[in-house]
Amino acid sequence: MHLYLPNYPADKLEAEVHRIQEKRPQFQREVDRLKTQVCDIRQAMVDKEGLRRFCEIASRNLNSLDDSEWRVLLETIGLKVLVDGYNITIKVVLPTLNDENDIIAGST
Repeated sequence: MHLYLPNYPADKLEAEVHRIQEKRPQFQREVDRLKTQVCDIRQAMVDKEGLRRFCEIASRNLNSLDDSEWRVLLETIGLKVLVDGYNITIKVVLPTLNDENDIIAGST
């Protein structure tokens, strides 16, 4: 700034540079937090193609699943059924299936 504004006091310039340097770690922490948040949001997004594949494989194999395979399937989708009087709430976690390994037994 001293080069652009020759009358700008050097001590004010030094104070401004010092203030900015003090805030740099705070800004870096904020940038890191935002990067982590973006990464978490990307991982939480539902892969529509993966979900379609999951539903296809599940529907083909539902009749052939034994009790332990049903348990794995229900744990995978995080199925929760809440009954409160006449109100029924069903909560499910949609799998993203980002990898190539299918999680339902018997799928090839």
